[in-house]
Amino acid sequence: MVSAFLLVKVIQARNLPSTDSNNSSDPYCKLKIVGKDSQRTQTIERTVDPYWNESFAMKYKARDIVFAIFDADRFSADDPLGRVQFTTKFLEDMKEVPVSFWAPLTSPDGGFLHLSMCYSDSNDLSVLNRKSSVSPFKMEVEVVEASDLRASDLNGQSDPYALVTVDGGQKKKTKIRMHNLSPTWNEKYKLDVTPESIVRVEIRDFDRVSDDDVLGFTSFTPSELSPNCTANFWAKLQGHDARGFVHIKATVPESVQSCAPSTPVASATVFCPCGSIPAGTYSTLPTDGFHTDREMKMAAVKGAVAGGLAGFGVGMAAEHVRAKVMGH
Repeated sequence: MVSAFLLVKVIQARNLPSTDSNNSSDPYCKLKIVGKDSQRTQTIERTVDPYWNESFAMKYKARDIVFAIFDADRFSADDPLGRVQFTTKFLEDMKEVPVSFWAPLTSPDGGFLHLSMCYSDSNDLSVLNRKSSVSPFKMEVEVVEASDLRASDLNGQSDPYALVTVDGGQKKKTKIRMHNLSPTWNEKYKLDVTPESIVRVEIRDFDRVSDDDVLGFTSFTPSELSPNCTANFWAKLQGHDARGFVHIKATVPESVQSCAPSTPVASATVFCPCGSIPAGTYSTLPTDGFHTDREMKMAAVKGAVAGGLAGFGVGMAAEHVRAKVMGH
């Protein structure tokens, strides 16, 4: 009998409750197919917006899968921060098609979990990293300013600059603003990206005699933005001891919406009804995603996803699913 696998990437969580005295948490995520052994991510200390980006291969069973997030405690039982449970059967119709979505967490206080999943005949986790073969295009990103940054130096200030990277490779760096917790840059860059590229904006504190401190970061993909429109948003900084916000403008060209072939299907990004990014993480960020005529025709995918995610308890009918589907 041929084995089947459920490939799961636990990417990140946002807006988790804080349970520790420092108004933060030390979250990790446990995942389990009902009736099977559980697996877990690493613990990320002192954050309510953890970034794991960890992948798992699990023997597939057409059963519910449970994701439960906990706050790690050294001297007492770990506190639950939120959970979500849903069936995995809808993935069978999209073999080796990674489906990425934000899942609303239930109990105790909400929050969101960002996942990518697919059904496969092998345990090759690289399937989860499959990119579209759409030709790279130019996206303009402007790092406008930051506010309320953490003071990293003894004088109660920081010397911040922004580092912009694409998929961990291509890099752009702003000027350093000395002795400033609310710097202004207004620096624009043309980046070579694909719809699923991960654009990361990291705020660092310049140090002459030691490694530069990371004050916080945010990340997004071009597929979360509307074509031929400038997304103008403030992003809450994530990471260890992060505080403050960064103001970003990003523009995706109109031609992008038509450059992906209609068949065959290779990957899908599915957004929950609240939008592509959880509320409270970004402000004034367009939530329509890539909502084109071609995507509206993906009724089969939308119906399968809506049915599979019905366990979220958010009334997700097929007409409410926003799907991003791209070719090999």
